[in-house]
Amino acid sequence: MILTIFKCDGDEQMIYLCIIEIIDNCNLRCKHCYNKFESNHIMDLETFEKVARLLKPYECSTIRISGGEPTLLGESIFNYGSSALKYANHVEITTNGVLEDIFSDGRWKLFSNIQISLDGTEKIHDSIRGQGTYRKAFNSLVKLKSSGNKVSVMMTVGRYNLKSITDLRKELSQYDIPMYIERITGTGRADANEELTSDEVKYLFDIISEYDIKTTDPLYIFYNDKKREYLIENCIMGGCSAGVSALCIGPNLDVFPCPRFRIVCGNLNKLSLADILNSEVITSLNDRDLLTGKCGRCDNRWICGGCRASAYACDKSFLAEDTGCFINV
Repeated sequence: MILTIFKCDGDEQMIYLCIIEIIDNCNLRCKHCYNKFESNHIMDLETFEKVARLLKPYECSTIRISGGEPTLLGESIFNYGSSALKYANHVEITTNGVLEDIFSDGRWKLFSNIQISLDGTEKIHDSIRGQGTYRKAFNSLVKLKSSGNKVSVMMTVGRYNLKSITDLRKELSQYDIPMYIERITGTGRADANEELTSDEVKYLFDIISEYDIKTTDPLYIFYNDKKREYLIENCIMGGCSAGVSALCIGPNLDVFPCPRFRIVCGNLNKLSLADILNSEVITSLNDRDLLTGKCGRCDNRWICGGCRASAYACDKSFLAEDTGCFINV
């Protein structure tokens, strides 16, 4: 399997995935959330369509609608989904799934994936997100699945729920629901002390490999020898996509490299998207020879690059090493 080449020296910037946060508010106050989402700002539909249109020349194939909690907008969420489909091949949505009634609507099929957050078994999930939230989210998940929608689960993993991964995986397997995992990032409400150590990351990936769990974590490249055969010097061929092949746009039109990497690269009310893509942060993320520490010394930086959000959260430098890396270089 040949890796997709995201970017080589001199190439035009392409954004294949854009996460658009349409609301800066949420009905939950999760302990590990990377942001606080308390401003109540909403990106109206007209502005959303303008943003989606801006992405078209950059070959954006997937728009992911997020928040905050996007289902707080009620049935108007389907208008956003329909609008995004004019400009992207795939439209996804992320939700906490607790507003059960809205998931009975047949229009959910316009989304190519509906991702609901579950963070472990019921007791652990509820301790993170609030009493009763697990059962509501799980009911929504099963309801959507049984209606023929494509669904998945995202589990955010820290030290507090690392040991509950397999139990959740077994429960989801009964319904043939795919499960994704991402590491906690110590920003927003999250406690940086809950970030996984390198040994815990290694344990996490052993579990992922054994139980057929999916992840886009850049460090998982070290579990795929085949991918590492296709390394091309000065070409980003995978790994961390923040600011390279993916962006996040907030409801006030601030642009971030990724949802968990909350450094503002520019605002679309003030700058063009082209100008933002030429900002110092974005251009630096596209040159992995600028990485420092272990990541800078690693021969696999062009196909991994470490998690830039984690580096920024731990060291306040987005070019620092990913402290979760278990490879000695």
